[in-house]
Amino acid sequence: MTDDPTTTGPEDSTGRRKLSPLEFAEHLRGLPGGSVTEHSPFEINLSCDLIFTVANNALTISLEMKGGGEPDNKATSHAFPLGIFGGPENLNSFLAELKRNYFRALRPMIVSEAVRYLEDVRAGVAALMELENTPRAAIIKRHTDATAAQLEKELLAPLPERTKSGVWTKIALRHAVMNSALRLYARRVRGRALDLDAINDELRRMHGEMAPQSGEALRKQLADRGLRWRQLKAEVEGYARLHFEAEDSPPENGGKSI
Repeated sequence: MTDDPTTTGPEDSTGRRKLSPLEFAEHLRGLPGGSVTEHSPFEINLSCDLIFTVANNALTISLEMKGGGEPDNKATSHAFPLGIFGGPENLNSFLAELKRNYFRALRPMIVSEAVRYLEDVRAGVAALMELENTPRAAIIKRHTDATAAQLEKELLAPLPERTKSGVWTKIALRHAVMNSALRLYARRVRGRALDLDAINDELRRMHGEMAPQSGEALRKQLADRGLRWRQLKAEVEGYARLHFEAEDSPPENGGKSI
């Protein structure tokens, strides 16, 4: 009586002897019309920690992982200046939505990527052995197209669509503009010189590419959120008169406040 040809694999968990690749091929050739199955069970164990840290006026988001084959305690981090959130409520909402979407989509993304990578490796080895003629670029494109399609389903669809221009909420934008105006006022940029072009230059100095592209773009973002620069400027000047000491020399432009 012949051995059960359905499983190969030294001995597996059932005590059946596993065949070497050569034995596997010979066994298969000797079984016309038969079938052979080889199991290669494996586990991927990762210990992960998603970390939120607020310090030095910035939010840092880090992911630490152990057991991934790389040296332990590797972390990838992303930092945001706290000013873009405007206040604790908006910050808390951001962190809650980040965690909800990340943990909801993480498992299906990992599973699908493992399946796609098997197809990548199969196609790559088949091409190297000239069993198939699939270019490497085509293999990569097939993978990235499938990943993009899943991102549309798993990640992008549940996230709220922004209809307003720019990256800041109303509270965060007001906070950023007011702080920039106060910093400029303290540097004696006042009167007509304290305009949206000057504010936007200060925003770009402090926040880089997160700031609008121009003073006019900043004006549009303020309008999108129901904010008026004249009103904000009046608030800044009123606050500044109470908290900054009067100076003998005139403002940079020598003009009057508007």
